[in-house]
Amino acid sequence: MSDIQNDSKQRPPQPAGHWLLGNLPDFRTDAIRLFLNATEEHGDIIRLRLFNREAWLLRHPEHIRYVLHSNYKNFSKNTRGIQYISHILGQGLLTSDGDHWLRQRRIAQPAFHRKRLVGFVETMTQCAEGMVEEWAQYDRDAIVDLGDEMTRVTLRIAGLTLFSSDVSGNASAIFDAMHECMQLTLHRIGKAITPPVHWPTPKNRRFDRARAMLDETVYGLIESRRKTEERPPDLLSMLMDARDEESGEQMNNKQLRDEALTLLLAGHETTANALTWTLYLLTQNPEPAAKMREELDRVLGGRLPTLEDLPNLVYTTQVAREGLRMMPPGWVFGRSPIEADEIGGYPIAPGTLVMMSSFTTHRHPEFWQDPERFMPERFANDAHKDLHPFAYFPFGGGPRKCIGHGFAMMEMQVILAALVQRFEMTLKPGYSPSFEQLITLRPLEGMPVTISPRNLS
Repeated sequence: MSDIQNDSKQRPPQPAGHWLLGNLPDFRTDAIRLFLNATEEHGDIIRLRLFNREAWLLRHPEHIRYVLHSNYKNFSKNTRGIQYISHILGQGLLTSDGDHWLRQRRIAQPAFHRKRLVGFVETMTQCAEGMVEEWAQYDRDAIVDLGDEMTRVTLRIAGLTLFSSDVSGNASAIFDAMHECMQLTLHRIGKAITPPVHWPTPKNRRFDRARAMLDETVYGLIESRRKTEERPPDLLSMLMDARDEESGEQMNNKQLRDEALTLLLAGHETTANALTWTLYLLTQNPEPAAKMREELDRVLGGRLPTLEDLPNLVYTTQVAREGLRMMPPGWVFGRSPIEADEIGGYPIAPGTLVMMSSFTTHRHPEFWQDPERFMPERFANDAHKDLHPFAYFPFGGGPRKCIGHGFAMMEMQVILAALVQRFEMTLKPGYSPSFEQLITLRPLEGMPVTISPRNLS
């Protein structure tokens, strides 16, 4: 049971809502605002009524630790949302549970050992260099959409490191298919009642077409690799050659598809959004931006970052971590108790949806001073390590912490260093971004900025 207790043994407080639909309209319209307002008014455990379903929102790190770490075996990932997401990603690491997840994690884990990941930094640098060269050809003060640009470069990195294939030439089709799947999935999650996924409704047919496009891309790459003796040093080769240390089994094509699609889409999507929001925050905070450029000029001297440079980009790393604190791409996720349990002194019934929002917890006033201020210095000298371990969890936590968190951090360091060193970015005058609250947190109508090359001489 969690150490944080409540005086009351009754049900958690519930914010006011619609007489019939409860908090569902507010949840669908602006879940972030609902979460922030409800926790500010009612505290660390909130009960929401989403039409005929009950959901709890946890804000306190100790409650989150209890669900994700201390008693994680009693909290299943098989929620309604995950069931819908699995229609896109199958039974990959993000969506699977129980023994299947444990087996897949054992097989995949060696591919994400740091010694293997460092070999991908050169690929990241090459892709960043390509983007720098493209931007250098634009007219001065050209306007670009950071969301599109970051999606393109992270998709290229994902394709090369996963498949040794540049899929960025097909980036628009892949992005459109993924966005269609995610929007329709969120629509299903947010509706009180939805038709079965196999019914031939217009939305279901659109979803099936988009998923078929993703399947065609990924299965095509797997089959191409099966037909050759070559084993390039990419993640697909590592996954194909890996064996379960207990059973000796390897992944079949369906399992490879699920893991590859999870890594290709979930991996590049979250990093692209993290980069977009972090660059946006730098446009709004000139002092941290200037401090970051001073470090980049001093450490890199106008060249692109290498693996050896990353430990010396101390402030750049702090900027990335603060960007992930303020705008975590995987901003909310859920679990569900298998057996009756208790959180913070409240009894919770099996099957109740338990939501944890890093966006909300990363603004908890008990752990973060002036939380709406962009202040990379919070992470100076590893000060964040003195925090509660679940006060900051942009990659989740416990045994199911994101397997690609080390990859994502290196990717953010490289791309931020390459772009911020070479270009000044200014948000389009009069533009104020808003959130598109899908499975990940992305800007609703893009992120238009003007870019101007810096004089590094």
